[in-house]
Amino acid sequence: RHVFGSNWRAPRDLDDLKSNPLYCQLLDSFVDAPGPNHVFSVHNMVQIGMSYDKLPGEWYGPTTVAYILRDLALLHRRQQQDVEEEAHALQ
Repeated sequence: RHVFGSNWRAPRDLDDLKSNPLYCQLLDSFVDAPGPNHVFSVHNMVQIGMSYDKLPGEWYGPTTVAYILRDLALLHRRQQQDVEEEAHALQ
């Protein structure tokens, strides 16, 4: 609701879902697949977790997960800024 407003409700059917591309983009961020479009995927969490000495399959406690999500959000923000700067430079 922070992004969509206080009156927002989740789509109830496929037509509602298709009419809300921002919501689809948000959901896509959590798809469990490697890749830059899936910012918060388990694959990306494991990759960042290795920088905290956590191997795949190990327990990630709440503090570690919070740090990993923070790092993924910051990384995504930097990537978005780089894309915007490249687009601006091309104009």
